Amino acid sequence: GGVSTYLEDQLAKRNEVFEPRELWSSSLLRSEQGRQDICQCHRAFCRAGINILSTVTYQCHYGTYQDNGQRSRVVESDEEMDQMFASGLRLAQAEGQGLNNSNSNNKLVALSLGCYGAALADGSEYRGQYGIPLEWLQQFHSRKIQQVITTLVDASPPDILAFETVPCVEECRAILHVLQQAKRCCGTLPPCWISFACRNGHELNDGTPIEDALDVIQELDPDVDFVHAVGINCCSVDHVSSLLKRLVQHSFLKPSSMGHRRGLVCYPNSGEEWDAIKSTWKAGSGSTVPEDFAGEVMNALDTMEVAWNKLYPDSSSVPRIVLGGCCRTSPQTIAALRQAIDKKWMER
Repeated sequence: GGVSTYLEDQLAKRNEVFEPRELWSSSLLRSEQGRQDICQCHRAFCRAGINILSTVTYQCHYGTYQDNGQRSRVVESDEEMDQMFASGLRLAQAEGQGLNNSNSNNKLVALSLGCYGAALADGSEYRGQYGIPLEWLQQFHSRKIQQVITTLVDASPPDILAFETVPCVEECRAILHVLQQAKRCCGTLPPCWISFACRNGHELNDGTPIEDALDVIQELDPDVDFVHAVGINCCSVDHVSSLLKRLVQHSFLKPSSMGHRRGLVCYPNSGEEWDAIKSTWKAGSGSTVPEDFAGEVMNALDTMEVAWNKLYPDSSSVPRIVLGGCCRTSPQTIAALRQAIDKKWMER
């Protein structure tokens, strides 16, 4: 679900905002009241019927890079950011394991890892034009993965690593290089997904055909060693049918030489348009009725299944897929999607 926009709405009721803005919802990890707000948010989405909880760490990072290559931090020290990552993970795990909420029923926890553009906090994830070397992107993601490896040592790792809102092929390549190195270093990592941000039904936000990004994944991880699912997030729900169809038509979903096959993820936003001048969402835009959003996602799922069955008529099943929502999707939206999924399952 749209955890951060949900939290933003809750703070607005108290006439409060995320501070500093560069950390967005992750700023709440720095105070006791903020952590309580995050727990309440997790509970609301648990009650809506989710299977996977996302940590509020999308905007957590260890610094962006200036033109001279020097790192610019958003908090005072790397140690403080370490604590924020650890806190975000603990909060989600506590709620997901039902320690604070009897309705949780042991949810999986996905550690949210935002793209470089999210760290810039200037909308770059919607453009994908960073203008920095591949090496700097690798360093950006490598430091976050080091924190994940620390959780492995502490025996409290997340269930999933979620690299989210990736807007360009270059960043996808950087993430894959980092995962390759981490795999060689520690031998095992939690299952991982990479989800792309797309500006229409066939291109990433930087204008690259989504097939080019899938080619990179197939090139660098042909045996499905560390990227176990691929998909889309934070793109308009209007584009989902076309994007899912393109995903299933690509060879990256075929079983590897070891018999492993990737799954899919799909959690679009509501499609609402942001008015930068008024700093508000444009009235009448997007799919804001929960049942309408759920219907569009389920229609996209049907389109994907038809495309898969045409390509592989002898296949026993379509790829596994994680469905959900991103920005501006509320617990009510997820509850409607949960109901639609359960209905489809019962009808089979």
